[in-house]
Amino acid sequence: MAANYNYLGDVAGLVVVVTGGGTGLGLMISKALALNGAKVYITGRRREKLEEAAKLVGNGNIIPIQGSVTSREDLQAAVDFITKDSGYIDVLVANAGMTTYDSRPDARPKPTAQNTLSEIRDYYFNYRSADVWKDCLETNTASVFTTSMAFLELLDAGNKQRAKDKPHSQIITIGSVGGLTRFTDTFIYSASKAGVHHLTKNLGAFLVPFDIRANIIAPAWFPSDMTVPVAKMFESTNGVMPRELVPQQRMGNEDELAGTLLYMVSRAGGYLNGAIIQLDGGFLSNHSGP
Repeated sequence: MAANYNYLGDVAGLVVVVTGGGTGLGLMISKALALNGAKVYITGRRREKLEEAAKLVGNGNIIPIQGSVTSREDLQAAVDFITKDSGYIDVLVANAGMTTYDSRPDARPKPTAQNTLSEIRDYYFNYRSADVWKDCLETNTASVFTTSMAFLELLDAGNKQRAKDKPHSQIITIGSVGGLTRFTDTFIYSASKAGVHHLTKNLGAFLVPFDIRANIIAPAWFPSDMTVPVAKMFESTNGVMPRELVPQQRMGNEDELAGTLLYMVSRAGGYLNGAIIQLDGGFLSNHSGP
């Protein structure tokens, strides 16, 4: 059958859930989908941020649902609401996440290889609370599994109501190039992202009998609350980064993330399953993977 190139990137009519959809990368994704005709349910802990996101688009295609991905009760409430409102979803974007960056005004600087082992031990064992590491692993890895399980039946319902020539339902996880490189000192954050990459590949294989796909976007630095410290490092160069750090010499932009997501959820991306798409400006070409 000849391809209908006019509709390769069409996402109109899709029903999508984006966790953490009110800010950062989640907001970029939610806007791209909603402005292109998808119905987008966004979840997050802060209702005001969710409502602001809905107003930004203003076409009624973004529906806020307050709740945390680390709460089974909140996830079930979201599933119940969407079941009554739409009855199915086509795509789950597991975007909600956290960083372990210490943003406190009086934060101690992170130790480097130039510090003594005693200083490194003191920072990571005594100064930083173990709860930070546990929360990061729960939010960035374990909650993606729980969220995926919560929405399985709605993803299955999407397959059952969709035309046979359309792509199968899909889980898309927002990972990180931090989970693909060993050259990092964000140890637990990077471990959480490496873990969620593998988890998503596991889901892509396990859910084959149910025609539910699972894929990953692994971004480097994009403008968000989480990357403010990185942006500040390059204020004096107007955002220009060293080529040896990022060959493109800049952060990624909203168009690049949105375009990638639209490709993945449209007919153009219908053959993807278990894929990791790196959006890193060449970062990994300079920083070898595992």
